[in-house]
Amino acid sequence: MKKPKLLKLPKMPKSRTPAALEKYAKRLEATHAANKRRLAPYEAAKKKVESIRDRIQKLREKGV
Repeated sequence: MKKPKLLKLPKMPKSRTPAALEKYAKRLEATHAANKRRLAPYEAAKKKVESIRDRIQKLREKGV
């Protein structure tokens, strides 16, 4: 499975006013959440493949 394309994180605003920083923080959180949603199926598939590989390895060690 190919790794999904993630969204780039927003740039820090030039004006450092509290309102601008608050807006930036919201955008940053939204982007981070979206990236986590995009990665979730990939991570789940990776775990599944890993567990299958572990099972195969155990069977090989047993000599089946």
